Amino acid sequence: MCGVRHPRGLGKAAALATGIRLARGDRIVLMDADLQDDPTELPRFLNELERFDVVCGWKRERKDPLGKRVASRIFNAVCRRVFGLELHDMNCGFKALRREAAEAVYPYLKGELHRYVPVFASAAGFTVTELAVRHHPRRHGRSKYGLARWLAGACDLVTVLLLTRYRERPAHAFGSVAVVAAALAGLAALPLAVVAGTRTALAAVPVAMVVPAALLSAGFVAELVVHGRGGGASTRHARHDASGRLDADLVDPAAANVPALAVADDGTQNIAEAKGA
Repeated sequence: MCGVRHPRGLGKAAALATGIRLARGDRIVLMDADLQDDPTELPRFLNELERFDVVCGWKRERKDPLGKRVASRIFNAVCRRVFGLELHDMNCGFKALRREAAEAVYPYLKGELHRYVPVFASAAGFTVTELAVRHHPRRHGRSKYGLARWLAGACDLVTVLLLTRYRERPAHAFGSVAVVAAALAGLAALPLAVVAGTRTALAAVPVAMVVPAALLSAGFVAELVVHGRGGGASTRHARHDASGRLDADLVDPAAANVPALAVADDGTQNIAEAKGA
């Protein structure tokens, strides 16, 4: 075992990214260092990894202040609704991952996106489950929950939604919000017409349409960026080097001599050789 220290505090996501990058095993465990997680749970996590790719801890009986427990319940309820991932404690720092799953979520470990590790893993096609674990009162450090964390969490949720569900079709996300904004502007124009007159309401319409138009424009620009970066559809190609370490990246089968695996609607698998020019 070896310890690694950043030259300065870079945040939890950066610490997890460094740990995953330096780890050499096929099973990777993430734990907080505040002694609230119980290391005796490790065999149970490893046992679950025999059946699942990602195991997320669930602090069923949390030893935290009431405000933090309420905030956690709201956060998890929203995430279950938005992402469709049935987890009770997505932000639990006690997780175990197979190496290929850890490397799939590694690029997203920036800022405060570490709490969405199960979402990124599920979006990449890995199986996710949860395991009820013991939780101890905090003995070291202090909680950083507050209004700023709530606001940051809301922004991160939108970011994760764009990176997973709308990654390849951002115009759908921006277009949906633009339609809602236009509908709200139309509803607001009705009482304005009653109070200030029809002429005033009509004069305000172009101003009210600025936001929907800007959203649509942003969506179209994002769509052009997405479809212009790779020159066509790509396939996730995974390969192992001599050490057995998984090296997964996005490659264009037409640009390299690699086998492409296609799964038909009936579940049959077909191997096709993609020949380069």
